[in-house]
Amino acid sequence: TTVRSLLMTGQPGVKWTRPQLWRAIRLLAIADSNEGVPYDVFLWSVFRGDEAALRSMKESALIHIVLQELQPDLNKSARRFRVCPGSPLFGEIYRRLVLHDGLAAVFDLEVAKEDVKREQTTLDSYEADLVRLQEVDDVRREKWRVLDDPNKALQKRKEQLLRLILEQHSKLEKYHENRRQAHAVLTSKDKKFRTIAPED
Repeated sequence: TTVRSLLMTGQPGVKWTRPQLWRAIRLLAIADSNEGVPYDVFLWSVFRGDEAALRSMKESALIHIVLQELQPDLNKSARRFRVCPGSPLFGEIYRRLVLHDGLAAVFDLEVAKEDVKREQTTLDSYEADLVRLQEVDDVRREKWRVLDDPNKALQKRKEQLLRLILEQHSKLEKYHENRRQAHAVLTSKDKKFRTIAPED
């Protein structure tokens, strides 16, 4: 199908990526076909807030944005949007792709690797900042330099970085678990194939 080809090769000139398309498919496949996914949930879960990429996917006709019916007590400024598959046919294709556990695991693995890379980059930056702050402390102690810090700003910043590092570790573990699960599915299928495959 066209969607499957886009998952494999992408589409030239668009602002969305293949992993983002798979995230969108996964999300839309579990949503009610008539209700779709709330716009803000879709925007963050799929695109990390990148509206240009969302609009690009809409222009590719893979998704459709509709206005939710306004409640009587809400004015127009409170209108809410939701995201649905580009067509009922696409909606059915999305559901079938997700049910194909082997193919789904391939794309899940790619998404998990992207997630791990993103969060690892953030973690590395936090750890590098912490090392730099620690070096300031080390120099001060070794060379008996006095650095006025009446509000303990340096210490507070280090404590903040330690909390952020802990948060990143939790995120990384979640994405590594997704990676392990996808890898386990593919490994299981590979073993099964090799068991039934005729020997030379």
